[in-house]
Amino acid sequence: MSNEQIKIKYAEDIAEALYHLRTIENLSITAGCTGVNYSSSPAFLSYPDSILNVRRIVEFRQVDKTERTIEFGAGVTLSQIENLPQKFPKVLYDAVCTIGNRQVRNIATIGGNVCTQPMKMTTFAPLLALDAKLVLRSGTERIHIDKHYSPTETQIILPLSKFDAVPAGYFLTRIRVPLEEWNISIFKRTGPKNEINNFSASFVFLSNTQKNFISDLRLAFSGVFSFRNKEFESSLIGNKLPFSAKTVQSFTEKAAIYFDEDIKKDTYDPILRAQFINLVRESLETLM
Repeated sequence: MSNEQIKIKYAEDIAEALYHLRTIENLSITAGCTGVNYSSSPAFLSYPDSILNVRRIVEFRQVDKTERTIEFGAGVTLSQIENLPQKFPKVLYDAVCTIGNRQVRNIATIGGNVCTQPMKMTTFAPLLALDAKLVLRSGTERIHIDKHYSPTETQIILPLSKFDAVPAGYFLTRIRVPLEEWNISIFKRTGPKNEINNFSASFVFLSNTQKNFISDLRLAFSGVFSFRNKEFESSLIGNKLPFSAKTVQSFTEKAAIYFDEDIKKDTYDPILRAQFINLVRESLETLM
């Protein structure tokens, strides 16, 4: 669509955002707009028919913390997360610090980073590993695609593990992240530094130990696909530490098998699989 035909609206509060969501078809929600064109190639530049900017909504810019969770409004900027007094959860903080430069992080929002399509952007893997949940609101009562939700629900809470895209008629309001401490917390990013392409991905490894045994373990890898396999994670929990070189090799090979089962071969470059295997091995070696 040409720039002259684009309709742009601004919402001052959630009620106004819900009104526009009810009355305007094919409405795209934006805040920082840094994800409108995340590729450096002009061929990827495109705009939706109608845009609703929610950056002015105060509730979307708030961070709320309890003993067990931290909640980010969808409009919280990456620099807000970077500037939190406690750099926690660490993998999320580490991920945020790798995104763009300070000027970009002052504008880009965590909600936009999660919702950008079709790539799973930098914060997706950390949030996936941390069992984050998304709070979504609807402009009207409508049937939801998931059988677990009431057919007239206007707010739903969706685990990020079940999230593919924001359902039509909904928008993201908050991201809820459990607060847990981890003995080992690793974030790695692959691909070019200043561009997102098919080689870009984020890797997260989390581990807790108790009395020389693994008590909890999480592993996530996201880019053109998203991988987290709880069956693989469970197979490591309860194993005695330290790991031997043989144990590391065995679990690395097991991770590769789960990866091949979960991710379709023709959806990614083989380089990503090799990087995943190397990152898994390096992470498991920290348990030796």
